[in-house]
Amino acid sequence: MTGVWEEALKEEFRTKLESLWCSLKHLAMALVHCDETVEKLIRRLECHLQGKDMEKAKELSEKVKELYEIRQSIRNFIKMLLFDISKKLGSALE
Repeated sequence: MTGVWEEALKEEFRTKLESLWCSLKHLAMALVHCDETVEKLIRRLECHLQGKDMEKAKELSEKVKELYEIRQSIRNFIKMLLFDISKKLGSALE
């Protein structure tokens, strides 16, 4: 029974490469969600500007700015994973 349990445990754990791929996949989806949310906020911002609701427009503008900052952080993290960590992974696999 111990051998079966050990095999099951081995299958549950990801390799370093699988973990890197999974992280990149989730970060890419986070970028997509940021972009979709920004698009929605911009449409709402346009409506408030047309309706002369400058207070709400300013608030939405700040939210768009925050989302772009978050997006930039996610993008920088993806770059770090792709270039810095993947180099280390590559040398460790050799």
